[in-house]
Amino acid sequence: MKLLKKAGFIFLLIALFIIPITSYAETTTDASYVLTFVANTSDPVENLPPSITYAVGEIITIPQQTPIRTGYTFNGWNTYSDGSGTQYGPDDMFVGFDQDSVLYAQWIQNRVDLTYDANTTDVVENLPPSESYIPGEMATISEQIPIRNGYTFSGWNSEANGTGTAYSPGQTILIPDNGLTLYAQWIQNQNNLDFDPNTTDPVENLPEDISYAPGDTVTIPNQIPTRDGYNFVKWNTSPDGTGTSYQPGDSFTASEGNLTLYAQWEEDNNPIIIWIIIGILLFLIFLGIILYSLYYDDCNCETCRNKK
Repeated sequence: MKLLKKAGFIFLLIALFIIPITSYAETTTDASYVLTFVANTSDPVENLPPSITYAVGEIITIPQQTPIRTGYTFNGWNTYSDGSGTQYGPDDMFVGFDQDSVLYAQWIQNRVDLTYDANTTDVVENLPPSESYIPGEMATISEQIPIRNGYTFSGWNSEANGTGTAYSPGQTILIPDNGLTLYAQWIQNQNNLDFDPNTTDPVENLPEDISYAPGDTVTIPNQIPTRDGYNFVKWNTSPDGTGTSYQPGDSFTASEGNLTLYAQWEEDNNPIIIWIIIGILLFLIFLGIILYSLYYDDCNCETCRNKK
């Protein structure tokens, strides 16, 4: 009888300890938790993986879905929003534990370029190199001045044709989300065609100087300079006439740089000849008068006596 009582007491003790343990084990085994993927930004994010339900000790494979955020590159998941926790990437293994878990998306902000465009197929020297910035960052436009033969640099513009926003070297700007391309703006240099009288004598009707750009077709004016005692012959690129000659009305294609044309003259001998001829004629007339007078004074014939 005493033996039965002892056996019953032991059974009761066993029941009191085993049933709660079994119940706890069943409760623990049946519990489930949630792994949540958080965008970690207030910006719109596409392709965010859905939450995953797991049990304690369950091994979960991180989804391959890559979240998409404009202006940023996805850089994996982390157990802390600031990236200071455990890092996970797509296809990494996550072991579930006895509470809900959160993985925070990590982002790297994309860098964009500030690009300088020569805006011509001509050779341009000293063009600033492109630079990389984070959108929203402040940047200073390069102070390098591009050099193009025959043109003067007049600044930068956001449009190639100069209708956009104008910028100057050294100006501070805010880098937009998509970066910025600056197009060089150019002013074609103007050159002069000068007409030199090529003498210190007074010259009238000298053509006015002509402004032109390289590549222009330039026509020599039809004006003929006048100079006392001389006749205008032509224009020449050298004062002594050994260069290239041009006549009034000629045309040529202008090259880079200024050009001077020098008047070429020949002495006008016609007035001298005329005066010589006139002098000879007067001399002959005077000589004739003298000879005539002498002849009739010395002649004693009847005809001459009658004329006397």
